[in-house]
Amino acid sequence: MGLVPATSALEDQGADGLTSALVLNRPYRATFSGMLPFFVLVLSSIVMFSASLSAFAADTDVVGGPTRVVDGDTLIVAGQQVRLQGIDAPEGKQSCCRTGLRYPCGVEATQALRRQIGMGTVICTIHGTDRYGRALGVCADANGTDLNRWLVRRGWALAYRHYSTECVPEADQARAAQAGLWAGEFVQPWAWRRGERLD
Repeated sequence: MGLVPATSALEDQGADGLTSALVLNRPYRATFSGMLPFFVLVLSSIVMFSASLSAFAADTDVVGGPTRVVDGDTLIVAGQQVRLQGIDAPEGKQSCCRTGLRYPCGVEATQALRRQIGMGTVICTIHGTDRYGRALGVCADANGTDLNRWLVRRGWALAYRHYSTECVPEADQARAAQAGLWAGEFVQPWAWRRGERLD
């Protein structure tokens, strides 16, 4: 059987008895109206992909470098202020009670975080901002220790359940072990900011 030349015609007998021919290699001319749905579909796909990529990039923004501890739940990382997400540490001027004596728990929480970080760098994954415009981050020290969970587990910060339940297991551990703040009496930091104080 010989090869059919590319320029030959394939004949098809129609139902009306007429013969129609389809010539191979004949240029195909697509009209704009016929291609419009295709262009719309492609454009929509590009827009959706770009939006998804932007959202992913915003959600996984990473900042790292030299770090300064502002207080028990706030850092300055490579010049950017980062609020540790999902936790709340006592305020700098806040005092708590331990063995019947008042002590500056806000200062102790800050010092504990400074000791943990030391002179090493910190890397934070940013997840949006809070109502004050501060970046919200989950941060790790040079050894890879999750600082958010570490602070809660050591009792120097509470799980900020109003915004996140990520650190609730660590909070339960700290309370059971009477670690940090749980060794005495304290006002929850969010209540302290509203004016509540120890008797």
